[in-house]
Amino acid sequence: MKSVQISPVEVTLNPINTKEEEGLVIYSVILDAKGHKLESGSMDSPDVYAIGDSDISTLYVYVCEWDEYMDIKGLALEEDVSLFQNALEECALYKKVIDTIE
Repeated sequence: MKSVQISPVEVTLNPINTKEEEGLVIYSVILDAKGHKLESGSMDSPDVYAIGDSDISTLYVYVCEWDEYMDIKGLALEEDVSLFQNALEECALYKKVIDTIE
């Protein structure tokens, strides 16, 4: 991850894909402190995430391989948010926990 920028309304990720030339496609996901997925922007800005009413005291940033993420993305809709977070833990190429309250 090159950088993470947090403003009052959005989080912007700047992921680094060192294997892009080898065909690796990545997908980034951010969960809030309660394990809920932050919604990403449009296809033009997929690494910008709306904060809305999310609890951003802690953010969980995951970068996954595209195909593996597609296999688990439906778990984000489950009532038990831990199912999605556990699946992300298993397939993540990169994980970063960010505590935003100092």
